[in-house]
Amino acid sequence: MKDFYELIEKIRKRNYEGTIATDIIFGYPTETEEDFRKTLELVENVKFEIINISKYWPRPKTLSYKLYKQLPGHIVKERSRKLKIIFKKYSYERNKQWLNWKGYAIVNQKENMKIHGNCRNYAYKQIIVKSDKNILGKTIKVKINNISTNRFKR
Repeated sequence: MKDFYELIEKIRKRNYEGTIATDIIFGYPTETEEDFRKTLELVENVKFEIINISKYWPRPKTLSYKLYKQLPGHIVKERSRKLKIIFKKYSYERNKQWLNWKGYAIVNQKENMKIHGNCRNYAYKQIIVKSDKNILGKTIKVKINNISTNRFKR
């Protein structure tokens, strides 16, 4: 784990604005309180900008489906809540540096068919834009006026 933390530190020193993302699956049948505590500690220490948080779901014909007793739903729900609280806190803190940033972003998705688009800047920051034009696939100039835990608004 020490090597992992050192690598994150090197990446951030070289490109502080870079986005570090991960996927976390929690609630596996054998996951202990200690295992989950270590997951929370990792999130606190690394301060990921993006986390795809997923609850473990037993899939038929897998060993975990057949061999292990599933964790009680209330424990999985509480772990989800704790993980999201910690992620939002640190993600928001890191994202504050982007307030009032000006630059270019590529519009890569329509959020709805009317006026919202989703774009990404050079650091893979998600920016929501409003436009009554077809801007999908275009590179546009943006200024970030509002921040949240995982996306910004122009």
